[in-house]
Amino acid sequence: MPHLDRAPVAVDQRGEALDRLQRALHVVAAIGRVDESLPLFAKAFHLLGLPGALPAVFHCAAGKDRTGILAALILASMGVPHELVSEDYGLSRGAIERTREWALIHNPELAAVWDTVPANHMAAEPEAISRFLEVLAEEHGSVRDYVVSIGVPNAL
Repeated sequence: MPHLDRAPVAVDQRGEALDRLQRALHVVAAIGRVDESLPLFAKAFHLLGLPGALPAVFHCAAGKDRTGILAALILASMGVPHELVSEDYGLSRGAIERTREWALIHNPELAAVWDTVPANHMAAEPEAISRFLEVLAEEHGSVRDYVVSIGVPNAL
């Protein structure tokens, strides 16, 4: 599992980089759930590799935690550049915003609960998944090597 304490800290003139980093690290902290999800990630790769399984759709409400991590692992292990994987992950921000807007109209109780959640808990920062992929590559040689290490056959 990656050691998250190696994330770089840089603060720009406006102090916004620290805020972005804190949001990113929170999202990456959610990756701590990866340990408990490893069998599910390996199974998802297996299921997606079965004949006739594609095209396939997998989703959740936001796509920033386990679903976002699975998408990032799939894309990066297929050789998609990390910058594009990070941009794709960042698209979840729009889904989170749209879900919140929907809740304000259709489920005010849920919207009220979300109002109590710190903003960084709801973030889908590209920097977070980018750092996650960097750490996997540093510690395992590549994201593909990491995926193989969790039980995904190299043939998939």
